[in-house]
Formats: sequence, structure tokens, C-alpha cells
Amino acid sequence: MKKNLYYDSVILMTISSELSKSEGVNNAAVMMGTDQNKLSIAKMNLLTEEVQAAAADDLFISVESEDEEVAEAAIKKAEQLLSSSLEDVKEIPIAYSLESALKKLPGANILFISIPGNYVENVAMEALENNLNLHIFSDNVPLEVEAKIKEEADKKNLLVMGPDCGTAIINGVPLGFANQVRKGSIGIVGASGTGIQEISTLVHRLGEGVSHAIGTGSNDLNQAIGGKSMIAGLQLLDKNPDTEIIVLVSKPPAVPVAEKVLQVAAQCSKPVVVNFVGPQKDFNNLFSSQCQRAKTLEEAAYRAVGILRGVDWQNIKTQLYDQDKILVEETAGATEGSFIRAIYSGGTFAAEAVALMTEQVTPVFSNTNVEGSTPMEKEGTSGHLCVDMGADEFTVGRPHPMIDPSLQAEWIERAVNEPTTAAIVFDVVLGHGVHPDPAGFIADKIKGALARVQGKDRKVPIFCFVCGVEEDMQVRSKQVEKLRQTGCFVFPSNNSAVMGALELLKKINK
Repeated sequence: MKKNLYYDSVILMTISSELSKSEGVNNAAVMMGTDQNKLSIAKMNLLTEEVQAAAADDLFISVESEDEEVAEAAIKKAEQLLSSSLEDVKEIPIAYSLESALKKLPGANILFISIPGNYVENVAMEALENNLNLHIFSDNVPLEVEAKIKEEADKKNLLVMGPDCGTAIINGVPLGFANQVRKGSIGIVGASGTGIQEISTLVHRLGEGVSHAIGTGSNDLNQAIGGKSMIAGLQLLDKNPDTEIIVLVSKPPAVPVAEKVLQVAAQCSKPVVVNFVGPQKDFNNLFSSQCQRAKTLEEAAYRAVGILRGVDWQNIKTQLYDQDKILVEETAGATEGSFIRAIYSGGTFAAEAVALMTEQVTPVFSNTNVEGSTPMEKEGTSGHLCVDMGADEFTVGRPHPMIDPSLQAEWIERAVNEPTTAAIVFDVVLGHGVHPDPAGFIADKIKGALARVQGKDRKVPIFCFVCGVEEDMQVRSKQVEKLRQTGCFVFPSNNSAVMGALELLKKINK
């Protein structure tokens, strides 16, 4: 137990994951003593009397191991990792209240909040009183609290990114899970973190850049919130002199909210490209040459670059497809399965894949709740599968798969071993805050499984894509090469990977 010691949840989840890999450790959790965390570790059989008595601002290290010596070593390792995590920020001024922080950084105008969701309201309202814009990384904030925060921000003409805003890029500075893309003239407003990442990295790889990427939080286009942050972000970018083109992206929104957002977009002075991931609702009367619809994340990036350059977007994508030299014909071969298994770390990628798959195959079992899908069991299904491994049911008591891809890799390995699998699709996401070598980790896990099935004269084509750029710490080309060395087919985007798998399925069924 560490009394009155606060660490960010992302750091703690990373340390928990590192401990769990230690030899002799069956399970481990390094967390703050909140009620929600206590519920989580109770399911992991790690809840002790001491942890039950912990206060919300106490940090605990709980380890289940084969013997006491192993446990003590794991706890010592956790303490070392906690100390070393401070080394990266030792030059940053430390403050113990918002008031003292503003005195140390009087020019600051954004407060980044990453605390348990039930504590967000008081901190956010205090920040708004001090005329600060907000990036709320925290999730599990009630909708009524989010609505209250955003209504107050509207009155003060301040921007609220979040709650549950995983990604943003403000004036070239990545916040949360974001990529190191160049500055440019395409602005993005997104109720989808991985949607922002996909569009921004494709724009970068096409030679253009991003002025600002404003995250809204995943619930912003919910009926209860009404798209307040998306509309505010849209209007800010419309006035921003560095922005020439605006892209909007969201998972399936509430229809009345989508109509409201599109009406505002139609009045902008700059061209707007809109991608509402999932089945396309009929808003044709709200689209025009000034406000264009994009069916996929990939198309949204291509359309934005095409408008910027004054060329047809269909001619843009050949740059990336030629660059990656991917041909679906390469995958033709002796695959005996009947079903596609798509296993994602990014929720928006999973939602987009479901929408693409259900146009051609049914049923598609999924936990995304996208229209047209069939609810899946947690352990999977024997049919077509599209699973979001970052959903709450998979992240209770463990890091998000973008931080720790072990569960995603385990599901991919299982799909390789399943005789009914015709093709596998998965994502690898790079950038700030994610695993330092996700492709290498996944490649190591699936290499043996692929060798085993090939020894039985069976092929399992794997279609994947890497969301990232060369400038990311993981270096996209190195990640791509690690996947290709296992025999994976690396496509330029989620859309192209899914369509590749669907094309293969057509050939099998001929």
C-alpha cells in the first residue's frame, strides 16, 4: 500500500501488464484504491482486506504468485517501475492544485484531465471557472455530467474534448493516443480516437498535414449531448486561418444529432468531408460539393487531400496502394475455411469492418452493436467474427489492447488454429502512449501457429494494416516488415484490408 500517492491509470496499467509477464506471477494489479478498481480486482481474485480498506487516493500493488519470494520480487519491480516513470517528467513543474498549476504556467489554456470518472465533474467545473479549455481523457463519466460540463463551456465559449477523448492533436502537439504527423492545412473533428488516427496518418503519408485534430469524446453525438463539442470544433476550424479543409468522423451517431451537425457543416465557409462510420443513413439532402460524404475512413482522407490539391480523390489512393505493392491475388491458395475473423484493438476500426462485412456476408457476430451485426458471446463464435478487443468487457482489470496487445494476439492465434477460419484481419496502432513494438509482439505470438497449420498443408491468409507514420517512435516501416516476415499481407488501411479478405472469400466460394 502507498498512502496518498497518485499515478495516472495508463502508467499503472502498463506496470500491471509488465508484472503479469514475470515468471511465477499468475496475476498482478497496480491501481488506485477507487471503488471501481476494487470491483475489477475482485474478479481477478486480487482483492485483499488491505485493498478493501484503501482510500481512493491510495495506490496498491496486488500480486498473485506461486510463492512469497516471487511476489516480493514483483512488488519490488513495481516500485522500481513507478520510480522510473517519474524520470521522464522530472523537469516538468509539479503542482498540487489547479490554482498552483496556473501560477506555475500562467499562459496555459488547456487542462488535460486523466482521473477516475466520478471525480471529473468538480475538476472540470473549476477549470471552466478559470477559463480553461478541457481535454478529458477519463471515461466512465455519466452522460448527465458530460452534458452539464459542455453546457457550461458553451456559455464561456470554451472547448471540451471528451470525456473519453483518447486522441487529439493541438497545434502539432499529440495528446493521448495520437501520432507524430506533420502540420498542415487539414483539420479534423472526431468522436473517434482511432478514426482520427487513421485519417491523420493517411493524410501524412500522402504528403499533407494536420492543422488541428479535435477529439470530442465517444458520446458527443449521443442524443443526450447533442454534438456540442463537434459543432464547437467545426466552428473553431472554420475560423482557423491554418485550416483549409475540415474532416468530421464519428462512430454511428444519433440521427437527429447527425442532421444537426451536417446542417452546421453545410454553412461552413470551407469544404467539409464527413465520415460517420457504420451503415450510411440517408442524409443526401444535406450533402453537396461543399459538404461531402465519405463511406470509409480511408476515403475521408483521400477526399480531403483531393480537395486540397484540386484532383479527383480516386486518383489519390493509388499512391499508397502502389507504395505498399499489395495485390489481393497473392493470397489465392489452399485455404479451407469459410469465415473471416477480424480482431481489432481500435473500436472504430471494428465498427467500420462490421459495416463493410455485412454488405457482403451475414451473419457477422460482433460486440460493436453496429446496425446489421449479431451479438457475439465473449469467447467468440464459429461464424464470421468482428470483435473490438478494447471494449469494456475485455479491459476490466487489464490495459487497453493498444497498450498491451497480448489478448488481441491470443485471439489471433486462436483464429489461426481454428479450421473454419478462411482469413484473419487485424489492426496494429502506433503512436504516443501505445505499446513500443505491437507488430513485433503479435508477430512472435502468431509465427508458431502459422507454422503449425502450414505443416498441415493449410493456409490461413492474414490481412492487416498498420495505423501510423515513420515519425512515430515505433517507426511504421519497421512494424510493417515484422508483419510481412511472418507472411502477413500488410494493407494501407482498414478498408483495404477488410476488402482484401472479402475478395478472397469470393474466390473460395466460386
